[in-house]
Amino acid sequence: MVRLTPFRIVTLSLVVLATTGILVGAMLPALDRPGDTPNPDPTPAALERFESQAAFQQYLEAGRARSSSYGGFGGGDVAVEEARADGAEGAPSPTTSQGGDGGGNDAAQPDRVSGTNVQIVGIDEPDIVKTDGTHLFVSQGQYYYYYERSDDDSYKEPETNVVSALPPEQADVVSKIDASGELLLANDTLLVLGGDRITAYDVSDPENPRQSWEKQVNGYVHTARLMDGTVYLVVQQNINYGEPCPIEPLAGVSVRCTDILHPSEPMPTSLTYTAMALSPDSGDVTDQLAFVGGYASVVTMSETGIYLTYSEYPSQGDIMLDFLLTDARDLLDQQTVDRLERLETYDLSDHARTVEVQAILQQWYASLSQQERERLAQQLEQRAQTYVEKHQREFITTSIVKVAVEDGFEVTATGAVPGTPLNQFSMDEHEGNLRIATTISAPWFLGAQTQSVNDVYVLDESLSTIGSVQDMGENERIFGVRFDGDRGYVVTFRQIDPFHVLDLSDPQNPTLEGELKLPGFSSYLHPVGEDRVLGVGQDNGSVKAVMFDVSDPTNPTIEDDLILDDRWSAIQQSHHAFLLDAKHGVFFLPGMEEGHIVAYEDGLSIEKSVKIDNPQRAVYIGDHLYIIGSTEIVVLDETTWDEVNRISLR
Repeated sequence: MVRLTPFRIVTLSLVVLATTGILVGAMLPALDRPGDTPNPDPTPAALERFESQAAFQQYLEAGRARSSSYGGFGGGDVAVEEARADGAEGAPSPTTSQGGDGGGNDAAQPDRVSGTNVQIVGIDEPDIVKTDGTHLFVSQGQYYYYYERSDDDSYKEPETNVVSALPPEQADVVSKIDASGELLLANDTLLVLGGDRITAYDVSDPENPRQSWEKQVNGYVHTARLMDGTVYLVVQQNINYGEPCPIEPLAGVSVRCTDILHPSEPMPTSLTYTAMALSPDSGDVTDQLAFVGGYASVVTMSETGIYLTYSEYPSQGDIMLDFLLTDARDLLDQQTVDRLERLETYDLSDHARTVEVQAILQQWYASLSQQERERLAQQLEQRAQTYVEKHQREFITTSIVKVAVEDGFEVTATGAVPGTPLNQFSMDEHEGNLRIATTISAPWFLGAQTQSVNDVYVLDESLSTIGSVQDMGENERIFGVRFDGDRGYVVTFRQIDPFHVLDLSDPQNPTLEGELKLPGFSSYLHPVGEDRVLGVGQDNGSVKAVMFDVSDPTNPTIEDDLILDDRWSAIQQSHHAFLLDAKHGVFFLPGMEEGHIVAYEDGLSIEKSVKIDNPQRAVYIGDHLYIIGSTEIVVLDETTWDEVNRISLR
């Protein structure tokens, strides 16, 4: 295997950039000079508002000069505070939204009703299935089309089915809504978040739903949440470079240039993200706040506000210059050092700076004998390794902005941590502190062997770092995270699955308590009571479920595991596909052609597998389980696991 020296890497990296169009670089935190202590708490970029449309356009041009397609707000999902599954018989899981903010009719409510698998009670998340306890609202999705055979042989566009769920043996479709997408149910109002519009329906009479209002979306709904009767939307839009503002995320909503926030230092951006508070009954927008953004960020939400993150990626030219003028300075001749120092003062794009570094190094390299080249190449590689290990947490920074929502949108805090979060489960607010798990990768173009490490940071209400757990899973990256009160669980993966257990009870001194290595990986983690955590993921290309015993956090063990014949599960696409039924001691695990009911109280075993077209979701109402596929629903009696009904959605 040929190892690339920094000389070869400089040349090859430019070829890769030119041929693939992948550009590295954005905002680089100030790197420490020799003798300085690396900064463990990066300084967040300040936020400002554009003064005019011209200022916005100038910002875009300056961002383009940084030659990067990364960074910015957006690009993730809303995350909310963690709550663990309640094992009490007859009680719904606290991580399950109970059918929005109320029922849709006056029929008697059953004693148990599940809803969307969410991360905090009281904050509902959009999904393709909602229930009010007596009816199911089943969307066929935003982009799902199925082929319907008829005399004309035509495609049928997706729609939303309204299903009368009780009594279970007679459950059937009672009406259809000519719209589909993700759904939110607020009392008697069903919101359909489609690709280019939001449509609200009055479903107080489920057999005769009536459209209440509709708003065109200019862009698309990036994410949404329902809390205390208010819908919080985040709409993503491409920037019109000719006339970037004002922006109109929704019909009738205009955001002026002077109301759009941006980091004070220009960064590459191609999108805007507008957070809005909306009344589900009327569709009126009561507040909004807009940001410029990119594709590599996460939007999170808790009971106290919305968190928005953006990541700042390394500038290749700046890092190369810093490395050569600090850790490798004594290996260069004085002429080369002088040229690099002059280059450091020039105002150039990252690409131009990298090209100039390459040219200077090539001239120096050509002046060396073959023996000197080989000796210096080896030394440079060793120095690059040391440099990366010293500065690893300075290369990539994620800045975090908190937007309070209680009395109108207001930015109340900003902070920053090294690395980048994976998804919505990477962030969690607990007792006023924010916990965030990140993966920290080294710049590939330096050729260092240290590739990545993984950290968890605890930030206070001002978003200042007060504690951290570092260096989990060296040369691996995070595949799954779950925070549960004073505990944290992190799965890292490369070839094996290290499962890490964290004690977060003291925010200023969080600790890594235990670690367990096992084959495969878990991408979704779900606490089951206080002493067990369920992981769902993959092992050698097959769907795998594993139950971890964390009663002794210093020595986590595998209670049991289950490997299915299925190669894929809808849980790998969305945590909404998971359902835990604590009363009956089972969880729903969708496969490729079957919906599996898995018992977990005494090991993991399949209680029942149901053949169904593209299993997607499951809902329990009373003691009946409704398994939802793309074109049908199967109803099971949970006391016997007999099939009592099969409903066509075509």
